Amino acid sequence: AKTLLEGGKTEVTIYEAWDHWKARGGALGLAAGKRILEHFGLSEELAEVSNSSEGYTWQFHAKGSKLSFVNVPGCIAMRTDLQRVLVDSMPPDVVKLDHKLVDIVEGDHEVLLTFENGVTASADLVVASDGIHSFVRQKIFGEDVPHFTGFRVLYSVSSTPYRPDPSISKTHWLEAEGAGYAILEMTAGRGSTRHDLCVLILRSEEAITDRWDSTMVKERFEQVAQCLDLPVLQAAVRHAELCFDWGVYESPPQKSWISPRGRIWRCTTPIAWGKSC
Repeated sequence: AKTLLEGGKTEVTIYEAWDHWKARGGALGLAAGKRILEHFGLSEELAEVSNSSEGYTWQFHAKGSKLSFVNVPGCIAMRTDLQRVLVDSMPPDVVKLDHKLVDIVEGDHEVLLTFENGVTASADLVVASDGIHSFVRQKIFGEDVPHFTGFRVLYSVSSTPYRPDPSISKTHWLEAEGAGYAILEMTAGRGSTRHDLCVLILRSEEAITDRWDSTMVKERFEQVAQCLDLPVLQAAVRHAELCFDWGVYESPPQKSWISPRGRIWRCTTPIAWGKSC
């Protein structure tokens, strides 16, 4: 929406199902996205809510040994803060909250939209970003059932800093009791917006919910993490204020994400942590 509005010749409306802003998930890493936001003149706003304006280093460790690293020309920000920066930069009439889509009809010249609140609208083009259980996909492209991949993601969030260097993110590979674990540690934001994050990825025979806002109690996160000897993971457990519990799901492949008349596009990722983006 921000990109289309920059041209000044396109009318854009965002229809949001929720009646208030609700950011799903924790943090988001930006590389090309950082350059795009800077192009829009949002450099200062992004710098205020990200871990670094000059880039950061990502290190890779296995069983306690450092393997390699890469310098990332980007930044990490909390989704809530990033959402606020984008929304505040657009005219207020662009976004329509409390507009849950209940019907969509594609014609030769326009797309007709009907919302739960009784409002109807038309558009030349619709880009549907409505998640892994997309209503638009079911209506236009046919029904499907997302497949659980056998992976589970535990994601802890803390506003209390416990990582020594926010400019360095790390991926650890550990093995314990015959199982393998990937742990990601990173810092998003700075100052009052800083959050330290720890992500634990493991296999799960039990299907985990695909809800993007699914959480677990801190004690359960501690129980899963207790078999792993990694100080930063134990610190994450102690300081965790919010723990997400996500299943990793795969959407069935489609021949095309563009509707037969070319006026409806589905925006998705082939594998989603609960919700396609």
